[in-house]
Amino acid sequence: MKENKKIMQQKEKGITLIALVITIIVLLILAGVSIAMLTGENGILSQAQKAKTETAESQEEELRRLTSLEAATNLENTTFKDKNGQTAPIPAGFAVSQVNGENIIENGLVIIDSKGNEFVWIPVDGVNLKYEKHIYQNSEIDDTDTVIDTENGNWITQRYRKYTNWEDDGGNEESVAKYGGFYVARYEAGIPENADFYASSDGDTYYTSNTSPSKNVTTYNPVSKRGVPVWNCISQENAKKVANGMYANSTSVTSSLIDGRAWDTVTQWLYNSGYNVTDSREWGSYYSVSFDFFGLYAIHGQETELGAPIIAQMYNKGNCVKNENVYLETATGVTERNKANNIFDFAGNFFEMSTETVKVENNVYTVYRGGGFNSSDLHAAACLRVGNQAGAGVFVGYRVVLYLNT
Repeated sequence: MKENKKIMQQKEKGITLIALVITIIVLLILAGVSIAMLTGENGILSQAQKAKTETAESQEEELRRLTSLEAATNLENTTFKDKNGQTAPIPAGFAVSQVNGENIIENGLVIIDSKGNEFVWIPVDGVNLKYEKHIYQNSEIDDTDTVIDTENGNWITQRYRKYTNWEDDGGNEESVAKYGGFYVARYEAGIPENADFYASSDGDTYYTSNTSPSKNVTTYNPVSKRGVPVWNCISQENAKKVANGMYANSTSVTSSLIDGRAWDTVTQWLYNSGYNVTDSREWGSYYSVSFDFFGLYAIHGQETELGAPIIAQMYNKGNCVKNENVYLETATGVTERNKANNIFDFAGNFFEMSTETVKVENNVYTVYRGGGFNSSDLHAAACLRVGNQAGAGVFVGYRVVLYLNT
């Protein structure tokens, strides 16, 4: 009898042990499923983060829309004072962005017009920041392809040589002196929404759908908005025309293609703010860096004979990982890594034309600023180089500046 009871107790212990093991296995399975549900690509945490991001983006877009509506009601110039007590003039037809982080002058005050174009205030006080061109101290004695100004911040210029006959028909010293600064487009000049053309290699015209008859480029105005294709393949002459036309009907501001003094002033401002303007790989789109983003992009290849870029696929939209050693242009402002003091893509994505020209023998050349997405050697917002005056390159875009009318 005692033996039977002992046997029964052993069986019960055995059953209990098996049940415990089974329970543990079931719990592990459930835990695995739960972890997958929480952390997988389509997991709860991922979906929650995605929803949070989308909500934040929607809220930001709504604030920008409200700012645009406010801009339409602002019929006179006003003065804005930020929380630090610094002031900036706000031209009629514009309003200060209501988005968090865009209403502090030292961080880059953003204003928006009634059409959604965005600009950033450059505070020129004449002491900490002056409205002037950068003078390369050793440019007169150096005859190499690259000049590094070791006496003044190691700023870099390419193919500067001994050119002394520089001309710059842009700028507005009177306005800058009166108002204490100027506005620069937050984004590279973008193709307007109502345009039906793609880029061509002709600097005077664009071609619709790559096959339709050519259109006169000067019938359109550029935009300064996030996420639109950059307006490249345009001559310097036409870039001036369309930049001037952006606010041709305004009584408060004059728009123009960025001039050399404005470019160098913005660069100096970023330099004063701690940004590396002589090696800008951390905040520029270059051939030799990698990053990821969401937005419009185009991948470029190379023709073997001249090494000229060709578009392999024209503007796709979605998540993209830009690998090193890839010619990849992006739409305006699609990645936060390219932002400095609320200005996007000043160190890349395209070389940008200025109003400057230089005459070498009997040839006149356009001055390009910054770096392009095909650049692998000079990763510098401070970079200055000489290019074809037609400027109709795939790698070359432009940027608009605003001067308040005096």
